Amino acid sequence: MLTFEVPNLVRCYGLTKEPENGNYMMVLNYAVDGDLKNFLENKKDYFTWKERYSLLCDISLALLKIHERNIIHRDLHPGNILITGNSWVISDLGISKFSDDKSKSEIIGVLPYIAPEVLLSFDYTTAVDIYSIGIIMWQIVYNCAPYWNRNHDISLVRDIYDGLRPPKISGLHIDYEEMMERCWNTVASNRPSALELFEFSKKNYQRICSGEIFIPEMKINSINESYNNDLKPRIINTAKIKDTIHYIQSHESDLLIPVEKL
Repeated sequence: MLTFEVPNLVRCYGLTKEPENGNYMMVLNYAVDGDLKNFLENKKDYFTWKERYSLLCDISLALLKIHERNIIHRDLHPGNILITGNSWVISDLGISKFSDDKSKSEIIGVLPYIAPEVLLSFDYTTAVDIYSIGIIMWQIVYNCAPYWNRNHDISLVRDIYDGLRPPKISGLHIDYEEMMERCWNTVASNRPSALELFEFSKKNYQRICSGEIFIPEMKINSINESYNNDLKPRIINTAKIKDTIHYIQSHESDLLIPVEKL
């Protein structure tokens, strides 16, 4: 288990073991205000630009410190971003791995936030976390789950690998849009580092706070108020042979669906 203290990373106190079934559990600092997923679902108004950049500052700083320790989170999504007071923190490092760990036995995560190179070839680098941040950047503008109208199935896997991303947002702040699209770029090497993302977020947050720039708030019609936003992490069992075979858990059932020759 990975244990260390960094800014904007939920504190882990240790492990405990359930005596009856032998399952291990992590003892974490309790975030009384919940996670970003629930925050978005219950928020009546959209984030302001100041709030968006504040959130990005917090989570990109945590990600920077994780990556500096040669660790990849691998499962970033709004359910793993918690609010504590006035700060946002990243949680659930339970499935994180060191970036030099080349084991390719499984894919773990929530499909819309999984980078395309992972879906095809299990290629885990720090860039996969940046991809997840790009999808989250879209979500905190739209207050809606990515691919809200799609089942998490074989078809979506193929489309994501072929370049599908959440829809364009008209009138989006140009700097924000460019960074978001860089984060979810299909080519991992074209994505920014956590340091670049943090410096970008901090700079724009400070410029907004000082009044140097003013970004008009956007009026966005809700795409769908009753979308399915299941963020329960799914383990995607895999076998890497000549023809890559993935198993993606269905968004609507507990069945494992084979995905061949993506």
